[in-house]
Amino acid sequence: MNINKFALSSIVVVALLSACASNSTNNNTSNADSNNTAETVASNQLNLRNDAPQSYVVKSGDTLWSISAKFLNSPWQWKSLWKANPNIKNPHRIYPGDSLQLVNGQLSIKSRSQGIQTVKLSPGVRQLPIDLGIPVVSYQLVESTLTRSIITDAKTIANAPYVLANEDSAIQGVTNKRIYIKGAVQAGAVYDVFRQYQAHKNIGIEIVRVGQVTVERAKDGNAAPSSAFITILDYSGVLVGDILIPKSKDSGIPNLYFYPEPAPRGMRATIISAPRTLNAVGSGQTILINKGSADGVKPGFAFVAESRVRTATDPRTGQRITLPSEAVGTIMVYKTFEHASYALVMTSPDPIYIGTTVSAPKDAR
Repeated sequence: MNINKFALSSIVVVALLSACASNSTNNNTSNADSNNTAETVASNQLNLRNDAPQSYVVKSGDTLWSISAKFLNSPWQWKSLWKANPNIKNPHRIYPGDSLQLVNGQLSIKSRSQGIQTVKLSPGVRQLPIDLGIPVVSYQLVESTLTRSIITDAKTIANAPYVLANEDSAIQGVTNKRIYIKGAVQAGAVYDVFRQYQAHKNIGIEIVRVGQVTVERAKDGNAAPSSAFITILDYSGVLVGDILIPKSKDSGIPNLYFYPEPAPRGMRATIISAPRTLNAVGSGQTILINKGSADGVKPGFAFVAESRVRTATDPRTGQRITLPSEAVGTIMVYKTFEHASYALVMTSPDPIYIGTTVSAPKDAR
């Protein structure tokens, strides 16, 4: 099913970061040896890639994860890389055009001044500084799940107003057509239309937004049904039985300005769902794991996905032996609920299946 994408290109990053690192060097051999030793130690501690660039100019569309992956074998250790350099006060305030330079295992930044950009704000125009920098992952990759899938409970669904019928008794309601609603709504109010996707034991019910409506007429209680016009359609159509939830007051744009870091040592979870997919996912897709904020999970936590349980028959004894699990990809949490979290598949050379166990990376503390 096709999903409409929000136009996020209007978010322009124009703020400044002034951070320069100065190093004094001497030409004698002892200092050179000392520098080489320091670089070796730093590289070992940070697990730098052998092909890490000595300098990199940030480009539009870069994320903290993608930049970190250029320097580190473990991109979730980005925090350690920048924290070693006191010049980098906030790693998100790195902007397209900035130059990152790797010296002795530390990053220094040379910022390119962008100034203040004129941003058109209806009905007028005013100067607006936008200080966003770069997010940890791409909005375009996660936008559809973040704004269209949530975890709720049976009581919320039971008490929500719902679609009683579509205009002309159509099976599916489409844009600019009416729907008729049973339950309490407010005239002129905007509601998101959700459909139940999957129930998860001890976690809640996953529901997916299928469209948005504006209420035309609101009737009281169990009187004649209220009516609304469908203004946005995310899927093929609105169905009878879909529920209505008041549109969120915020913009729906998630906070992706957190730091990637390894999940705490010993933390494990299971992939229980992959919105709008069958049973396997790949890089760039969203999955749901069965651990959330109440379990200590935070946005930015990186996990390693483990291979399925595999066995082999011992050719001498005939005994079935369980083989050790192997890493089949990495995921990073970007939105948490009480006992579940959405995560993005960051790397996946092979398919990752529903039911896969994810665990803290080996270099977790």
